[in-house]
Amino acid sequence: SEGVLRNGMAYTIECDPGPTLLVMPSEDAAVNTLSERVYPMLENTECLRRHMYFTNKDGEEKRDIKKNLRNKIHLDNMDIYTAWSGSAQSLAERPIRWLWMDEVDKYSALAGKEANPIKLAEERTTTFKKRARKVIGSTCTDLDGNIWKEWQGCTQQRQFIIPCKNCGEFNRPSWDDIIYPDNDKNLEPKQFGDMIIQEKLARYKCPHCGYEHTDAQKLAQVRHGHWHDTIEGGSNRVVGFQPTSLLSPFVSIDSLVNAWVQCHTPKDYVTFFTQKLAKPYEKEVGRLAASVFEQKIELAGPAMEVPVWAEHLVATCDVQADRLYFVVRAWGSEGQSKLVRYGEVQNFDQLKQRLIDESYPRERTGEACKVTAIWIDSNYRTDEVYKFCVANRGDGLWQLCTPIKGSGNQSKEFVLSKVTGHRFKNGEVLQRGSLNSHYYEDMLNNFIHDDDDMLWQVHNKIGEDYIKHLRSKRKELDIKTDKMVWKNVHKRDDIRDCEVYQTAWAGEAGLLGNIS
Repeated sequence: SEGVLRNGMAYTIECDPGPTLLVMPSEDAAVNTLSERVYPMLENTECLRRHMYFTNKDGEEKRDIKKNLRNKIHLDNMDIYTAWSGSAQSLAERPIRWLWMDEVDKYSALAGKEANPIKLAEERTTTFKKRARKVIGSTCTDLDGNIWKEWQGCTQQRQFIIPCKNCGEFNRPSWDDIIYPDNDKNLEPKQFGDMIIQEKLARYKCPHCGYEHTDAQKLAQVRHGHWHDTIEGGSNRVVGFQPTSLLSPFVSIDSLVNAWVQCHTPKDYVTFFTQKLAKPYEKEVGRLAASVFEQKIELAGPAMEVPVWAEHLVATCDVQADRLYFVVRAWGSEGQSKLVRYGEVQNFDQLKQRLIDESYPRERTGEACKVTAIWIDSNYRTDEVYKFCVANRGDGLWQLCTPIKGSGNQSKEFVLSKVTGHRFKNGEVLQRGSLNSHYYEDMLNNFIHDDDDMLWQVHNKIGEDYIKHLRSKRKELDIKTDKMVWKNVHKRDDIRDCEVYQTAWAGEAGLLGNIS
């Protein structure tokens, strides 16, 4: 953006002047850009400098200080204003012909309480109609970032391509084309990276003929390259350019490899791809595909039937303000399981009827099987959940119903704690389970994608509601914490939560010991 912003603005001042607005993510960034980048450019460029000064009657150059403010530069042929993404007032004050927006992926989602800052700034160009121009630049972040959305909307998408020194075929170098020796000596990443730079070991390999270019050879070929439009027949109404450090004369491929081998965390890799390669990172790395369930349905047995190999029949429940979702799943001793039933009820009386009073026939024998354990989410309607668990203790001394609570922050996979104020008739205190939801989300995801389709089974009557709930979350990188976390894609994820609780129950029951 340095070259585009300063050189482009310099061209407009000298050759095509008009009211100009420079929009930055914050007020400080706007003021600093004006004082540290634009002002020095004007002062030190002879043809631009004359637009800042006038000659008085004594022949001395003078500058009209009163007309140059903290967020404005007054020239003899145009004015340059600044604005920032969080201020609707600064974005909506005056008509603009030239609109420059930098680092748009750092913009606030809203300008104050009003519209998207990009849209608000674009409204300023309406007066000039077809004569108006806008230039948007930014380091990209993810697929939902402002710059990537703008790039996707371009009628021309231009990328710089260079010819191979050996075969002459043009290509846009990608990171897959960069090669370097293996770290056979098991050096520390910093030592290995320093060795790559000192001995100039990195190469750009032509994907057509395999010729290996040194950095100097690659740079020489850049001089013979050109911008290539990747959209065939696209108009030049909105033109996008995607430069990359792989073609920069200021960044060697050896230094890029050095930065790559020293990446350790997900955040390091994200920074490398976005800052160096101009590629957005894909936040989503783990979300169920709908096709997964199509295959499972083909292999599934009937609903409301317990498989012959099942040793446990477990029910889990997710509690909401106006309804309760439940899943009944049969488990075998080797960690295999099959969905027997799922659904929703309106109150705890109906839940008792479904999970405690009713029984389910076993495959082949018809033996009536009853639920042997119930785990109920206690995040909502907590007191009602506790009372339900106390009222339905189960036969003998074991606790049939266990209130549970999911948390993505706790370090241990599962912890039991006593619930004060809630006791069974024999005086024993009710216990509540707290589980690491992110851990068991991972395990559920692994179950569903396991090569053995019979490890985690559904029944042949599951509907779109079940599939939608199971696909309601995706795993993505949280930039702030530098961790991979599960986040909601859809609002309704209750049945998925029930299946997570099922997996946690199996883990605590010792059924998953042989499963990775």
